[in-house]
Amino acid sequence: MLLPTSFVRPKKADRAKRWPALLKTFSSVLVFGIGACLLWRHRDFVVANVRFDRTYLTLDILGIVSSCILIGLKYQATFWLLGLRLGITDSVAVGLTNRFFNQFFPSLGEVLVAVYMKRAHELSLLAYSGLFVATWCLSFLGNLVLVGVVALFFVWLPYGLLFLLGLAVVAVAAWISLKRYLSRPFSGRFTSFFEGLEAIFRHPSIVAWIILIDLLYALGMVLRYWASFRLAGIELPWGRSMALVPFANVITMLGITPLGAGLTEYVLGCLGRVLDYDVRMGALASSLDRGAMLLTTIVLGPLGYGWLMLRIPGDRKKKPSGTLPPVL
Repeated sequence: MLLPTSFVRPKKADRAKRWPALLKTFSSVLVFGIGACLLWRHRDFVVANVRFDRTYLTLDILGIVSSCILIGLKYQATFWLLGLRLGITDSVAVGLTNRFFNQFFPSLGEVLVAVYMKRAHELSLLAYSGLFVATWCLSFLGNLVLVGVVALFFVWLPYGLLFLLGLAVVAVAAWISLKRYLSRPFSGRFTSFFEGLEAIFRHPSIVAWIILIDLLYALGMVLRYWASFRLAGIELPWGRSMALVPFANVITMLGITPLGAGLTEYVLGCLGRVLDYDVRMGALASSLDRGAMLLTTIVLGPLGYGWLMLRIPGDRKKKPSGTLPPVL
């Protein structure tokens, strides 16, 4: 006797694959729930310290929009590595889609972009995964370098020098080892993944452009924190605003919570002990920036996602997208 599909127990392998998604869903709900409770509990503190200056709020929103655009341009440059040409409008839509959906579930934006590239441009999901891993490692390394520079100027000179020296040794060793590893011939199911990973070694000029976009993105983040701290009543200089950026970016890239929600506010608050501002005020300022980003992307994100859906050819919209790339 055949049981209905709803009564068939999933295999152990299928249940194991669901655990990471379930944990990330739980972390998302938990983070937003705790955040809402904290805001309600400390509402008097928030009301007393927040000043809604139109100039600073506008600058914060401009920084957020520029961040979305730069993320889209980074995607565009990344796809150049495989010879795919993505238009400016599509690139901006990709950036908006990424930021909008990543706020609610870790790496959901990357997954949706992968599905779009599969259906609209027939880019292999494994090749996309290889590109994503390569550029993720490149950006992560760049932010670690910025952390070392911050330590050099704001924390302790010997510590910063040792950090940068050790990071340089590890990066060179990893670069040489990876290049030798990828020089071997690959065949089979993961060939396209390694082709995407290897593409970063074949186009140094595009890699340089990606690094420049990351630096411009960091400058946009400096503007955002400079403005959001003033919305919280803190006159934080540009140099100290810059010191916050690499820590926030590293936390966001780890993908533990949606765009580092909760963890970013905690870390930026704790950095106040080094950068001479109150811990609670630091957490409040980063929360204001997150609120502004949420409101901005709620307006622009669905427009970007709708544009991408319209760009998918009609004969491909109903085709299955295949196995999704790993959520990092």
